[in-house]
Amino acid sequence: MRYLLLFVKIAGFLLMSQEGEGQNLYIEIYDAKTYLPVTEVTLVLESSKAHITTESNPRGEISESIPRGVYILSFSRRGYQDVIMKDIRIQSTGLKTLSVAMERERQDIPGRKEEPDQAVQSEKEKEVKTVPVQEVAEKIEERGKTKKETDFADSSPGSEEQDPELTSDLPVLLEKPIYIRKLAKSFLEVSVQLGNVQTLNLGVGYNFINALHIQAMLSVSRQPYSGFYFADSHEYDVTFFNLGAGLGYEHSFAVSQNHGFLLSPGLSAGVESVYNNNYLADHSINFLFNSWLKPSLTVGMYFNNFSFFLGTSFIGWLTNPMTEKRYGLYSQETEQPLKWDEDLFKDRRGLSFVAGLRFYF
Repeated sequence: MRYLLLFVKIAGFLLMSQEGEGQNLYIEIYDAKTYLPVTEVTLVLESSKAHITTESNPRGEISESIPRGVYILSFSRRGYQDVIMKDIRIQSTGLKTLSVAMERERQDIPGRKEEPDQAVQSEKEKEVKTVPVQEVAEKIEERGKTKKETDFADSSPGSEEQDPELTSDLPVLLEKPIYIRKLAKSFLEVSVQLGNVQTLNLGVGYNFINALHIQAMLSVSRQPYSGFYFADSHEYDVTFFNLGAGLGYEHSFAVSQNHGFLLSPGLSAGVESVYNNNYLADHSINFLFNSWLKPSLTVGMYFNNFSFFLGTSFIGWLTNPMTEKRYGLYSQETEQPLKWDEDLFKDRRGLSFVAGLRFYF
């Protein structure tokens, strides 16, 4: 039981660690030609009330909790052209994602003389382009609709003449759109578990740090059991009730803006209870309890408002069975404590298969 209490304390600490009003800002930064992550990019966020400076990690990512407001974002790194984004609105809650590609600085060749028109054009290329992020997102979405528009990544002068509207507005030119899934804050989950432990599960969850979520679950199971400690030798249909909580991480592989694949590991803990409906020879016992720990791994496909998944889980028992008065059960012959999955409900442990649906709202 102490493991369950420790698990609940850790989950509560993670929930309390989110401070104040603001949004989690997640940014992916790429090289405009190689599409490789750009590290050590300095990002400065400025608003009327805040000045924040941070730097991209070795994966070219920036993840920060930003106070509510309207910001100007300035990206800079040696060897790359600066990128500035204006009117970035940070709301009071939720997750905001951005994708930015940076172009390398133009390097002049010694002894080479540019024509007047080319010199003017190179100076324009070095200018920092500023545009609201909403317009950037719309342009990137338009680029993914037709195959012709992917040619605009060419930096030659002729490419600008093909579609000056796109190339003049975009601070980042990409060969293909990059999709990032935006998770809903809450979800409802319905699933079935088949194996040594067969249950019908109902759960609710809350995404509180990017794709990390906390979840509460209620499960019901009815399976036949018999044994030495039962009142009679025939089988009884025993009903089990489970109440638990867990942590999980839902990693997404986006295929488009509306769907993709997911991989979700998780770990949960809880308590299983059984009402003694004259199953046991000792009729003074009303309820039996035992605590469990269950790691799981699921894969599936998500869409706008729901996802379906398949996976596997393993249930293990943490303690020996107890009555409602917290008394343990012992064998009269061996004077050893009874085992939940060996003496009472044989083989009630091990691997099980899971299938279910998750609805986001």
